[in-house]
Amino acid sequence: MKIRKNFLKIIKVYFIWGWSFCFCQHYISNIFIGSFPRNLIRSELDLIINNDFNLNNSIRPLLLNNKGKNTFELGFSNQLVMNSGHPNIDNSGIFYALNGNTNMTSFFYTISKKYLFIQLSPYQINTNIKKIESSEFTNPFAHLNSSYDYKDYNKSGTAGFRESLFLLHYKGFGVSYGNMNNWWGPGMHSSMTLSSNSSGFKSIQFGTFRPINIKKLHLNFRALATQMKNKYNNPYFLTGSAFSISYKSDPTFTVGVFRYHLSGGYGDLSDITSLESEWDLKDAVTLIFEPLFGQSKTGLKYTNIGSPGYDKWDQVLTGFGELIFPEDHLKIYFEISSDDNRANITDLKAHWDHTLGYLYGLRKYHYFNNNIVLFGFEYLSTKTSNTMKFWRGDINQANFYTRKEYDFSSFNGRRFGAHSGSSSDDLIFMLGFSNDLSTTLMSFNKERHGIKSMIYPELKTEYSLTYQRKVTQHHTAFITLEYEKIKNYGFVQNNISISKLIWLGYSISIN
Repeated sequence: MKIRKNFLKIIKVYFIWGWSFCFCQHYISNIFIGSFPRNLIRSELDLIINNDFNLNNSIRPLLLNNKGKNTFELGFSNQLVMNSGHPNIDNSGIFYALNGNTNMTSFFYTISKKYLFIQLSPYQINTNIKKIESSEFTNPFAHLNSSYDYKDYNKSGTAGFRESLFLLHYKGFGVSYGNMNNWWGPGMHSSMTLSSNSSGFKSIQFGTFRPINIKKLHLNFRALATQMKNKYNNPYFLTGSAFSISYKSDPTFTVGVFRYHLSGGYGDLSDITSLESEWDLKDAVTLIFEPLFGQSKTGLKYTNIGSPGYDKWDQVLTGFGELIFPEDHLKIYFEISSDDNRANITDLKAHWDHTLGYLYGLRKYHYFNNNIVLFGFEYLSTKTSNTMKFWRGDINQANFYTRKEYDFSSFNGRRFGAHSGSSSDDLIFMLGFSNDLSTTLMSFNKERHGIKSMIYPELKTEYSLTYQRKVTQHHTAFITLEYEKIKNYGFVQNNISISKLIWLGYSISIN
């Protein structure tokens, strides 16, 4: 009851504020690309129609050029998912399907001026689910999307703000604060670094929210910092940076790097390091400029005393590349990642693949007579290399997202990196059709969890169908049907679990 009253107060204030702007702003569509994969596909369809299919959108959220004009949008959406079986839904932020019914109502208000961008989205989620005890796993597989280790799984209702931020900028370069999902990577289904799989978290960001154009070169840079608490009630910090440079031609070629650090979380480390006070956010931000190799960190205050640059922190370092063929509406991309500091360049050359993760894929759109056909596929792997040397560790150990002090790279029970997690691979094929009124997407997905580190790996097969229709200029509805089967569920031999869901959605926007 208290949640409902507070939520109604939020909506009341929201409508008073929102409607006061409704008839005095000029609306231009397509000024913002969010972090969710469905936003990515929708925006690329729009770019094809606008004959502008050469944009690198690997660091999101992203502002598109509104030419300095004022823009405004007010909207409402409602989503209902009816799920039978284990928990489900990837890459949808706060919205998550447990066994039963989950309903989310949200409003959104977006305003863009010359130097200011604001997006606010209050929401309320109500659930009617079967109460199932959370997982007792304390290993990296506790946070798979099919597990019940989810912070709010037993609450009948939650409310707050999602996908909301304040951004001050000059021609796209600026600083923001908000509760947002972030996506760093060219993929449509997975990202090694940051994805929209977990609920969004509050963060400060600094950098470009729109490319800086220098003739044919387009530059993007973003730095991010946030503070969290782990299950041991110790504060820890996520800080990172993303950079890309594009050369606009045919094809457009983009290269870039993503890097984040998880630091803190261990409590007092004064007995093994030179830290004389608690590690804080200011300290964590300095890791953005940390040297690449371990031996370059020897003697720093947070490295182990007497060690050749070893520290307690965790990192993911990713290099990526993308080729965009604007006339053919084709994108080809890859990521290569490591979750370990190499000691020096010799160590990197000798053991370059021992913690290697990678992703590659393509998206091809065929545009004809105002219709667009989409084909895409993507493959991700976080499994340990077969050539890993014995002195580097156990060949069957799990790598990526494995440190318990950082809740295995999760937030509110779900992973903010690749949702398939540690020691996994993930293959998806997608086929779509779109025109002025509707978009249909079909996908087939195979995932394997715990490939080398578990005796009986989980084997997931998923079929999904989404139909979205523009009912009128301002009204849109969609339906998603999904069937997901997991063999060896919970890593128990021949244990089968099935999820069947129907996901309905409706939205209205006023411009």
